[in-house]
Amino acid sequence: MSQLSTDLSREQKQAPLAVPPLEAARMLSLGLSRLYYLMRTGELDAFHSGRSRRITVASIQNYIGRQLDAAQRKRGRG
Repeated sequence: MSQLSTDLSREQKQAPLAVPPLEAARMLSLGLSRLYYLMRTGELDAFHSGRSRRITVASIQNYIGRQLDAAQRKRGRG
């Protein structure tokens, strides 16, 4: 196998940096209305690429982290 083909294989396995809204909603198990609300309120970072909207995977991961922290704090009070 050539070096070029092995480099391409590695690139294909790399996780995306941003995903479309439907994929982000699936990742978070949310409806699209809730997802758009989170984008509107700044909970999720989004941008337009041409006519397509994308949500950064990092902001999805940060959102999950904030939700876990909040749940942990809530359990600590009880």
